[in-house]
Amino acid sequence: MHLPRATTTSPLMATTPRAHRTRHVVVALLASLAFLSTAATAATAQELSGRAAREAARTYREANEAAILREFTTLLSLPNVASDSVNIRRNAALLLEMLRKRGATNTQLLEEAGSGHLKAILQKYKTLLKGDAWLFCDGPVHQGGDQQLVFGLRGVTGLEVTVYGPTRPLHSGHYGNWAPNPGMLLAHLVASLRSDDGEILIPGFYADVRPLSAAERKAVAGLPLVDTTLRRSLGLAKTEGNNALLAERIMRPALNLRGLRVGGVQELGSNTISTEAFASFDFRLVPNQTPARVRELVEKHLRTKGWHLVSDTPSTSERLTHPRIARLQWESGYPAQRAHMDDPFSRALVTAVSDGARTPPLLVPTLGGSGPSYLFTEVLGVPVVTLPIANADNNQHAANENLRVQNLWNAIEMYAGLMARLGKEWGGPPVP
Repeated sequence: MHLPRATTTSPLMATTPRAHRTRHVVVALLASLAFLSTAATAATAQELSGRAAREAARTYREANEAAILREFTTLLSLPNVASDSVNIRRNAALLLEMLRKRGATNTQLLEEAGSGHLKAILQKYKTLLKGDAWLFCDGPVHQGGDQQLVFGLRGVTGLEVTVYGPTRPLHSGHYGNWAPNPGMLLAHLVASLRSDDGEILIPGFYADVRPLSAAERKAVAGLPLVDTTLRRSLGLAKTEGNNALLAERIMRPALNLRGLRVGGVQELGSNTISTEAFASFDFRLVPNQTPARVRELVEKHLRTKGWHLVSDTPSTSERLTHPRIARLQWESGYPAQRAHMDDPFSRALVTAVSDGARTPPLLVPTLGGSGPSYLFTEVLGVPVVTLPIANADNNQHAANENLRVQNLWNAIEMYAGLMARLGKEWGGPPVP
């Protein structure tokens, strides 16, 4: 949602939906818009406070719960898999219909997949999307259940690695201790990248990391302590960084091993030396790091460890010349984005969200997840802040992704209060 100054509602721009969490955000916004449109006449004589807007939205929601949930379940009944373009367009058509029923006629859903075309879309529609700030609604509330305002997202890039052994499978008794096992070679490669306590071992990896500001340090220090409870619920005796706080670890870059594959295990196991071994990684980036620089550092590190790097299947000549060959296939990725926590828009947003809330929102410098929000700042030149609504245990990106109905109700009230107050609180000079 892009926010022109001093407006309570504005045209919406969204990419085509990727998951149920995108769709529940839209339903919450639509219910808030529906309430505000009915309240507009009553509000002409007296401006609504955030508290009054929340209370009126609650009354509206309680009177229309069945209709809201019926519309929501209709939307959720549509298949919502990114590779299913036909049903993705059905999702988009239904969302447009829902928006137009609320009078949001100046609305477009712009289609993109994997964010590869997002920059071109933003550049093409730059005039249409012009605003002083952008508010994202994706993601979860805090693990303790508190509402949070998130001022940044980590960047990400991914890497697929293939390591090579013999050109055909070999019996481990006849050839073990003689033929290199690609699984063992890959295990050493993985261990060279990261310690078992989470420290990234690639020389220079942390050199570009932007130091935290005083406001960011204060915000991290003020977040509720949830680590002991999380460790207990997840069955973890210890967490990385010598039990460092989760809120602190999210402010640092991370290297995650997404998966390993070589040979077979359990009922599929055999006494075989495999021909290939595969690993998949994702790197979570923080401000000032770039995918290009990460790629440069990783490849330099691997070469110093004796690896010959290729981007395609190695030739016979290469296999006979180099004892350690790794094929690297990089994903494009994108850098991190983090808005200033003390700029005019951020201060106005905190005040507007706090008006009528039982407690002020938690201020979080960076969410652990990633998204291409940096493009909105890069192309449109405005800050991006996230006000998420989903429950923290919603199985994001996994089977049975879900939304607690109470989170939906809370979001309707919160966004009604926000849209009633933000324009009034945001009275300073335009955000640069």
